[in-house]
Amino acid sequence: MRLVHTVTLCCMLLAASFQGAGAGAGDTIRNVLAQQVQAWNQGDLKQFVSSYASHCTLVGNGISETTREQVLAHYEEKYPSSGTRGKLAYSDLTVHRIDSRVAIVTGKWHLSRAADSGGPVGGVFSLVFESINGNWQIVLDHTS
Repeated sequence: MRLVHTVTLCCMLLAASFQGAGAGAGDTIRNVLAQQVQAWNQGDLKQFVSSYASHCTLVGNGISETTREQVLAHYEEKYPSSGTRGKLAYSDLTVHRIDSRVAIVTGKWHLSRAADSGGPVGGVFSLVFESINGNWQIVLDHTS
């Protein structure tokens, strides 16, 4: 009977430590996204895309296997001025921890911008983050 209690206690402690680690990763990922918003709003697209893995997948109108440099070129072409970039905000973020190295984030994005720059626009996204060399990076971005 004593062995059963010891095993049960060990399992409970292990589960609690894993949940704590998951919460820390969720906070870290939310911080990565907050840094993305800050970089975007400061016009620093290079810093904005630094959260993408060196090789990643983008899903939008199509599916493309790409590099961080190509993601940067895409954003520079699509949003060439501060007016077209507007001010970025994320909302309704949910972090779903899959395991110790993978998490999925869902949320909404919104660009506030003047009518002559395209007007406000927004949508939803899902991101797959992977912990690569201790850094949470986006390996798949599905934005609509």
